[in-house]
Amino acid sequence: MVDKTNLKERAITLRKSGYSYGLINSLIQVPKSTLSGWLKDVLFTPNKISIERIKQGHRNSASTRKKNKEKKLEILKNNLRSEYSDVFDSELFLFGLGLGLYWGDGKKYGSTVCIANSDPRMLRAFINWLETICGVPKADLRVQLHLHQDVDPKKAVKYWRNKLCVQTNQFYKIMIDKRKGLNRKKGKLKYGTAHIYMISKTRKTLELHRKILLTFEMLGKIRGSSSMVERLPSKQDTGVRFSSPAHIRQAQCKHNAPVAQGIERLSSKQ
Repeated sequence: MVDKTNLKERAITLRKSGYSYGLINSLIQVPKSTLSGWLKDVLFTPNKISIERIKQGHRNSASTRKKNKEKKLEILKNNLRSEYSDVFDSELFLFGLGLGLYWGDGKKYGSTVCIANSDPRMLRAFINWLETICGVPKADLRVQLHLHQDVDPKKAVKYWRNKLCVQTNQFYKIMIDKRKGLNRKKGKLKYGTAHIYMISKTRKTLELHRKILLTFEMLGKIRGSSSMVERLPSKQDTGVRFSSPAHIRQAQCKHNAPVAQGIERLSSKQ
């Protein structure tokens, strides 16, 4: 029969040496509930083994949470692809997306089509809009990087060249922010921000800029219609609402003819 007195004394000695309940349990095979009663008044200062065990537990927990999150996101992504593929693949969706991006981050003044952001995914979507909807060849685009002093210019150019699929000769001179005393977290913009410009030897960029602003003006005058937003049929109620191209076209023909003509106007020859 196991001598509980000796086990308790050994447990106390191990606890004073900085061992956790889990380690003590693995060494003397005493339940944690029993250890809790024996050791509740014993001062605990974790030793190196306990500290490393705690850290490893945190790492394992974080890794598990990350994997679970990635699985859930992948499932949601697949559901979106299958349920709303007709929306994402439609030209009308791209038309509205490009206008929305420019309305948010595009240059509204002057006569140049220009948009800036630090997210390459957003800028790739806008370049796709220029090429597909507006008929602007990628060769007519220029990129200017705005960097802080802690950013390596060569690495930044390589990063944006690969992300945007443009050539090195399409980059303008890099702008370095040399201001001092800015309350900015170092390394926050690892590759800076990229400004996308459309260039043209003719008046194409001026006319496109005006068309974009006029489209904003038309959109601002349109009254909402309940038929503009419909829930697409889905097996699971994700709570996400998207505009259905079929319903949008019906609503545009009935209420909002100017928007229905937007694609044709933007993509018409300058």
